[in-house]
Amino acid sequence: FYSKNKIFSGKMVSRLYLTLLTLIIASQVWMVVNFSKYPITYFLNGVLSGRLRLSNTLYNDSNGFPIIFGLNVEPYLPIDFNFMKMFFSLGLIVSFVMLFFLIKAIRLKNYTPIGVVVLLIGLLSSFTESYFAVFFLNISLLFVFSKNEEV
Repeated sequence: FYSKNKIFSGKMVSRLYLTLLTLIIASQVWMVVNFSKYPITYFLNGVLSGRLRLSNTLYNDSNGFPIIFGLNVEPYLPIDFNFMKMFFSLGLIVSFVMLFFLIKAIRLKNYTPIGVVVLLIGLLSSFTESYFAVFFLNISLLFVFSKNEEV
């Protein structure tokens, strides 16, 4: 897998990133919406330190996801599901526009194997942490938006 000379195209990396992003968002939304319907979600809530219950409480109190305008999520903190926090605080339209531009930026570069690993680890960390959009903490975003043509 690792070779200093091996380069992955941005198009291939963006497809992989988009697939993983879709799986993470779909699983987070499913778990939050169906929190009290399935026994497995109670088990996952325990494994994830109560993150599901907090996100589900926000979801129920706000009657679903805000479409245009976000909500103040501070009374419901800590919500560590990054995309749930992003959807509620920014609204669905703004959140998906931001993710669209991130995918477009990923397509513009070529990636070394290490660059691909860093990018995917940054995305995977968003499953249980909410620092995905913080440039100082998420090095993968620095890779994507750096001036280098190849990372």
